Amino acid sequence: MPLDVVDSTNLYARAHRDALPDEAIVVADEQRSGRGRLDRSWYSERGSSLLMTMIKALPGEPRSKTLMPLAVAVASATAMESVCPDLRIHLKWPNDLIVSGRKVGGILIGAVSPSHGAVGIGINVGEMALPAHLEGKATSLSEAQGKPVRRTALLTAVVDAVDTAVEALLNSANASGAATIPESFTSRMAGLGSVVTFQETAARVPVSGTLEGLRDDGALMIKTPSGIRFYHTGDLTTHLDQRP
Repeated sequence: MPLDVVDSTNLYARAHRDALPDEAIVVADEQRSGRGRLDRSWYSERGSSLLMTMIKALPGEPRSKTLMPLAVAVASATAMESVCPDLRIHLKWPNDLIVSGRKVGGILIGAVSPSHGAVGIGINVGEMALPAHLEGKATSLSEAQGKPVRRTALLTAVVDAVDTAVEALLNSANASGAATIPESFTSRMAGLGSVVTFQETAARVPVSGTLEGLRDDGALMIKTPSGIRFYHTGDLTTHLDQRP
């Protein structure tokens, strides 16, 4: 469903869930109130980004459901590289798409019913004038690649890759289809082996340590002076210039 201007494709999909068919795709040219993880604002210029939300069935198996955001991130990165073969897309846990150390996109997944979720994906495609607070922190595929990237080609690639990844989770027996997801995510992980700071959702004091990757259930692994610690929820800050 192509739209001109919306508050956000994710909000639109949620508000119109009853009218939208399963597997619907909401795409907009402009978002005025785009949000990311932890309710952070998402900046985009009209016509410069791929802004979309896909209604997808959620896996029933708990482990597969936990790994779904990671699977979507890996699929999106793979799709982006198929359209921009000169680029290497990295992933910042749990949902940021990174190129050359700068954020180029993000993913937000939330349930819209017991059986279905809204898979929101935003990717900066065309060159844009970034606000001062994003200079040096964000980029676009066109800027990183040094030549224009077609949004339509990227849309097709991302939809196909995400469809395939989610279908594998839905059809996997005993979560076997999910077995390689943590490894695939770790192979693209931004900050792997570097010093990071992690603020656990329920904790007051952040933890610092070395980013070790993901456990097979998708938990973040951080090596601290007291040993390896595992986290499923919280906020990760990478310090790419620091090594243990």
